[in-house]
Amino acid sequence: MSRTKLLGFLAVILLVIAATLIAGCNKNATETAGGFTPEILPLPEALKSYEPMSIPQDNPMTPEKVALGRQLFFDERLSVDGTRSCYSCHVCEHGLTDGLPKAIGAGNKQLTRSSPTLWNIGYHKEFYWDGRSASLEKQALAAWTGGNMGAKAEDIVVKLNALQEYKAQFQKVFQSDATPDNVVKAIAAFERTIISGSTARQMLRGPPRFTRKLVSHASSLFVLLRVGAIVTAIAGSFLLGSCATAPQVSPAARAELAPGGKLRAGINYGNVVLATKDPKTGALNGVHVDLARELARRAGVAIELVGYDSAGAMVDGLKRGALDVALLSAEPARASEINFSPAYVDIYATYLVPAGSPIRDVADIDRDGTRVAIAAKSAYEFFLSRNLKHAKLVAGPGTFGAYDVFVSAKLDALVGIRPRLVIESEKLPGSRVLAGRFMAIEQTIASPRERDAAARYVREFIEEAKASGLVARMLAEHAVRGVTVSPPAKNN
Repeated sequence: MSRTKLLGFLAVILLVIAATLIAGCNKNATETAGGFTPEILPLPEALKSYEPMSIPQDNPMTPEKVALGRQLFFDERLSVDGTRSCYSCHVCEHGLTDGLPKAIGAGNKQLTRSSPTLWNIGYHKEFYWDGRSASLEKQALAAWTGGNMGAKAEDIVVKLNALQEYKAQFQKVFQSDATPDNVVKAIAAFERTIISGSTARQMLRGPPRFTRKLVSHASSLFVLLRVGAIVTAIAGSFLLGSCATAPQVSPAARAELAPGGKLRAGINYGNVVLATKDPKTGALNGVHVDLARELARRAGVAIELVGYDSAGAMVDGLKRGALDVALLSAEPARASEINFSPAYVDIYATYLVPAGSPIRDVADIDRDGTRVAIAAKSAYEFFLSRNLKHAKLVAGPGTFGAYDVFVSAKLDALVGIRPRLVIESEKLPGSRVLAGRFMAIEQTIASPRERDAAARYVREFIEEAKASGLVARMLAEHAVRGVTVSPPAKNN
């Protein structure tokens, strides 16, 4: 057999193994009429070349306890704001670290050290880089309630006990409800099973379905490459060459993304389909927020989210240096002033008309006497000011201001993205959202014009986020409807 045929044969073998194991990711738990049924796996064999693992007498290993710990390890509900889990700092494709020079903790604050790997962590005698924790249980508690996850343990266990699936498992494993002590005992038990070699399958399976977010199958490839070192060394390049890989950030790009040490990201919560602001707490949420956080995480910098109620105000903030990036609709008229990344989401724009309106189609809007409410300095205004020849635009301050003008002045139409207008129509009996569209709005990440290295990295980040399915998963997690993931950039 020739060398070329041998390499191809080994590559096929590895692909078959990959398909088999990754398919297993989708069978790691079952959801029945009675609730969640955890997957119970045998405990792994000890490493023969290591001295015996030291397991505390008050925390013996059982398959059921490990299964519970595995759920908790991947569950972001354990963190103070519901955005982080143990897995956030110990990711498969980064060797069970987060791949950053310094870890990012609760509130997207940069910590003082990098995250150590978890491979064979159960054989360690001391934990953290400075050895300040004497056991995995103490380390897990410190990370949970400290800078990594920032949780108040007593508050979190109240939430866990309110979830029947968790409550039943804690009763089975510990004969009690969840407590801070048995939460960290379960996590530590799972971490002791993260052993190199055949038991890599424990991590390969990813999080159970009961946890809120699934890990990308791409994350599984790192562990898969450990299954057969010889086969991987020869054929691994065949696998990785066909997969989307996260771009590496250069020092120049990192410096331009966060010249002040943190990424100041503008979020337009007037675009309620992709971003919202809690009226009580002021907390920002949505796809734009998650994408900005992921950009900061991969760049290895802390993040500061800055909310705006309109795109125009956010553009002004970017131009005067108050922001490093802005999640913004692309607009050719602004391209000479700021850099736009390739689009990651396309949203269609149309009109809302009041009850009894004779307007039936998008084409009927552009007539003498038609008055149209529109958000000032929005992508719609730039487009329609050039394309409407007869209708009159009446600008309001942002998305909410445009709606107020539409209602108070009894205008003929309101401009907006279709998902938003559907929501508004529910407030106005008899109103209608017109079929069709007048433009597709491309959502991008914009950066200051002079920061070319940052713009290149953001471009690569967006293309990878689309190709890997990250954007699609974010849309699904936030139940966003009426939008589509943008196609690959033509000149990428």
